[in-house]
Amino acid sequence: MTLPVYNAIDLSYSTLRPEAIPPRVNLVIQNLWDGVKQPAPRVTNLRAALAAGKQIAGYVVLTGRGGDLSMARSGVPDDIWAALWFVALDVELAGVTSPDIEQALTMLRVYGRLERVIYTRRGYWETSGLVAPPDTLLWDARYAGDDGIVPPFVPYGGWTEATLLGTQVRGTTAIAPGVDADLNWIDLSKLGGTTVTDTTQTLAARQYLAGAALSNDMEALVRLLVYFGVLPAGTAALKAAISG
Repeated sequence: MTLPVYNAIDLSYSTLRPEAIPPRVNLVIQNLWDGVKQPAPRVTNLRAALAAGKQIAGYVVLTGRGGDLSMARSGVPDDIWAALWFVALDVELAGVTSPDIEQALTMLRVYGRLERVIYTRRGYWETSGLVAPPDTLLWDARYAGDDGIVPPFVPYGGWTEATLLGTQVRGTTAIAPGVDADLNWIDLSKLGGTTVTDTTQTLAARQYLAGAALSNDMEALVRLLVYFGVLPAGTAALKAAISG
């Protein structure tokens, strides 16, 4: 079986060691809440990834029962939370509704996360009756065949190539003895980053941005959003955003 091209891994329960991360990987995505419990190695895995010089992200399984985001955030140190490139909503369980997704996206903003990423798969989404919230990026589950070739992306749910953040290209794979992970291709340029490395200046700005949101420093938050081009420049726009 030929391995597909990948540059990221995601994992839940395996304990990650820095030396176990394949050289081609530059992003490690950790499950922060599986819908029932917090995976035991979630924080140590993310620290191991940082120790190896990798970028990190997280994902949260939505259950439709509420409280998923608070369970994902609880126990994650602030420095780790701020360093995450994104926190994706894993939408693939029965019973999740469109309002559940909107509420989860709102909670992400409460916790200082501005990105809007949804992990799902075509077969589930098209039979669920769910509506994709606007301005979301898709992390699509679309596995490669034995030849390592990933089928081309066919738009669904309102997502297109332009809003395709990445693809999970293979399920559980042993990347090292005792370490299982899924394989992915993620394009961080769609989040204002790079698929290879992040500059110290950009990472510091992102950490400050998350810190401003966590501390409810709205003026600092809005000024950074203007800096990154999310909000228009100009005193009037700045004052309106801060007061609003």
